Amino acid sequence: MKLYHSVIEDVIAGVRDSFLDEGVDEQVLQELKQIWETKLLSSKALELSEPPEPQPPQIGIQKDSRGNISGKAGLYLNLSIC
Repeated sequence: MKLYHSVIEDVIAGVRDSFLDEGVDEQVLQELKQIWETKLLSSKALELSEPPEPQPPQIGIQKDSRGNISGKAGLYLNLSIC
């Protein structure tokens, strides 16, 4: 958020003199800044969520037509049951 805030502040500061020279009130600049920040937040460009935790790999367990587990996982499971 600091980067976005810094950019917004720099832009407002950069146009302030031009706006005032043209007779635009300081309040208009403050409203522009407020609208800009509000739109930025509502766009969720600043959504600061933690990355999802890594999930363990899924083991593909397959059953044959008789309902027996096949493949490497099946061999392990069948041996552990014995």
